[in-house]
Amino acid sequence: ANKSQWRQREQFAIQISELCALISADKLNQFYVPKFYDLCLDDVATVRETTATMATASIVKNFLSSNNLFFLDNFINEMTFFQSSRTFTHRQTFICMIKSLILDFCSIDTSEKAAPGSDLNLIDSIVIKYFEKGLLDLSQDKVVNVRISLAECFYSVQIRMEELEQEAQRIQKQVNAQRLKDKEVNESDLRYLTKYRAIRDEIGFYLNKNFYQLIVNLKQDTPSVSDFLEHITIRDASSLDDLDDNDAEEATP
Repeated sequence: ANKSQWRQREQFAIQISELCALISADKLNQFYVPKFYDLCLDDVATVRETTATMATASIVKNFLSSNNLFFLDNFINEMTFFQSSRTFTHRQTFICMIKSLILDFCSIDTSEKAAPGSDLNLIDSIVIKYFEKGLLDLSQDKVVNVRISLAECFYSVQIRMEELEQEAQRIQKQVNAQRLKDKEVNESDLRYLTKYRAIRDEIGFYLNKNFYQLIVNLKQDTPSVSDFLEHITIRDASSLDDLDDNDAEEATP
């Protein structure tokens, strides 16, 4: 690839993401997914990172929404290739793919008619189902750049959640003010608050349960890795099992 045209290739990666909601799974798989793979193998790091981060979730949602499991299985297999590759930059690209899936979950659509695939939980259906063990292995990867990429991935989740929280606080103040004045509350504001609380609780559960040991490994790493996670607090995942058991006992008639 011509390195001097990397910005054009990066822009094309963004266009793939935007097209996913507009075209059929057949056309996406035939014309754009092969280009997606090419860009994920690009010589320029920022092209690889942008492609994987911007387009992965959109492609997966297209295949899931259309119930095209054949295309989805092929895509998962390609992700597995990047995850297990001996080339460390491929493993870094895989982590960007995972970041795309997790950040998609940490997004809020308040429109009355949700976009296709907006209700899909890609953490459950893809990240945990297929890659939980692989991600744990990458937290102890022999190449520090890979571990840094993984720490950056979870740091980006923390930043996204902080942004959602700030917006939720702003909306809550606005809603409280409207109620004090007996004014009608905007329905989209209420939808945002409801969705934010659900995302906050579920992300907290995933961090403490599914990604607990991964984050522990990264926090115990060298400062170049651990510094990204200094503000992420987790607790022993086994305590969640105890809580689940207690809740189940209390719920039993």
